[in-house]
Amino acid sequence: MRKNGINRELTAISGGICAPAGFKANGVVCSGGERLSLVLTDGRYPAAFAFPSRGLCGASVLHSKNRLQSGYARAIVVNAGSANVANSALLAIKKLALAVSDAARITESEIAVASTGVIGRMIQTENVLPFVDGLVKGATSSEEKSLQAAQALTTEGGAGKDLAFSFQLGDFTCKIGAVFKGNQRVCPNLATFLCFFTTDTNISPAMLKKALLSVTADTFNQLDIDGVSSPNDTVGIIASGKAGNYQINCADGEYEKFVYALRQVAARVCLAVANTENNRAFSCVVSGVKSKSAARVIAKSVVGANAIKRSILKNGLETDDVLCAACCAGEQVDIQTVTLWVRSAQGELTLFENGERINVAESVKTRVMAGEELVISLDFAKGNYMATAIGRADII
Repeated sequence: MRKNGINRELTAISGGICAPAGFKANGVVCSGGERLSLVLTDGRYPAAFAFPSRGLCGASVLHSKNRLQSGYARAIVVNAGSANVANSALLAIKKLALAVSDAARITESEIAVASTGVIGRMIQTENVLPFVDGLVKGATSSEEKSLQAAQALTTEGGAGKDLAFSFQLGDFTCKIGAVFKGNQRVCPNLATFLCFFTTDTNISPAMLKKALLSVTADTFNQLDIDGVSSPNDTVGIIASGKAGNYQINCADGEYEKFVYALRQVAARVCLAVANTENNRAFSCVVSGVKSKSAARVIAKSVVGANAIKRSILKNGLETDDVLCAACCAGEQVDIQTVTLWVRSAQGELTLFENGERINVAESVKTRVMAGEELVISLDFAKGNYMATAIGRADII
C-alpha cells in the first residue's frame, strides 16, 4: 500500500460529527432553559483542544485545561444556556463531568466540558444532572443524533450546524465531522465560538495538537464577526484512528495532507458561521507580504471594517475603504505595488493596480459584488506570504 498521494478535493458526506468511525452523539433539552450536547467515543483516543489565550476564561475552560493533560479524551459535553464564567461555577462543572463519567463509565479526567450562554448566569445542577443518564444512553452514531448534538449547542433557538467530509490519504479514505455554533461575540484568539471535530485518521496526540493549532491560526483566528471574543471559546478534535492509515507521528507529507484537509473543513465551518439569512459571508485574501503574521493582520483588518461591511450589503465596494483598512492594520505596506480585485460566482473585477484606481462601470461592479462566494483580494507584491480572513457583512 502506498503511503503518499492525496485527492485534494474534499467530498461532502452525511453523518456530521458521527461520520467518522468510533463516535456517538446526542443532545437533550433540560429544565430551566438548559441543553446538553454530547460527543462520546468508543475508546481512548488522541485529542487536542485550544482555548482562549488571554483575558477572562469561563469555568468550563479552566476545568478542561486542568483535566486534558494526557493528550487523550473519551467525551465532550457542552451545556448551553449558562456561560459559567465565574470561578464559583467550577464545582457545578465538575459535577457535570462526574455525572457523565459515571453514566458512561469513563475516566472523568478525559472528559472535555464546554459552556455557552448568558454571561453572569451559572448552571444549576438540579436542572441538568437528572438528564445526563438519558443523554449518555441515548447516544448513537446516527446522523439524527449528530443534528441533535448540534441543536443542543445553540442558545438563540437557531438551527444546529454540523457537517462532514471525506478525503483520500494514500489508499485510505479518511473522514472529518464537526458540530459547531456561533452567532455573536465571534472574534477568536486561539479558539473559536464552539466547534468540535471528529476524525478517523490515525495520528499521534502530539501531531494532532500541532495540526489543530496550525489550522486554528489560519482559519478560526481569522474569523471576525463583531470584533468581540467569548470567554468560553473552545475548539477540539478527537481522532479514533479507525481509517487504517499509517499513524502520522511526525511532520511529514502525510501530516501536511491531513492538515490541508482539516484546514479546508475548518474554513467551511467559518463560512457557515458567517453566513446567515440576513447577512453575507465574505473573505479577504492577502498575498505578497513579507511575513505570515502581517498577512493575517491585514486580512482581518479588512473583514472587520464596518465601512466595507456596509458597502457589501449594498452590493458595492469603495476602493479607498479597502486600502485604508489595509494601511491601518499597523503593518508596513506599499500602496504603489498593490493590486486589488474582487471575485464572486458572477465574475472577477480589478479595482486598483500599479498605484492607480481602475474605472469600472457601476453596473458591472454591482453584478460581481452581488454574487455568492465573494472574495476581496490584495496582492502587495513584496513577499511570499499570504493569509485569508472571513467576515460577515452587516451593520454593527
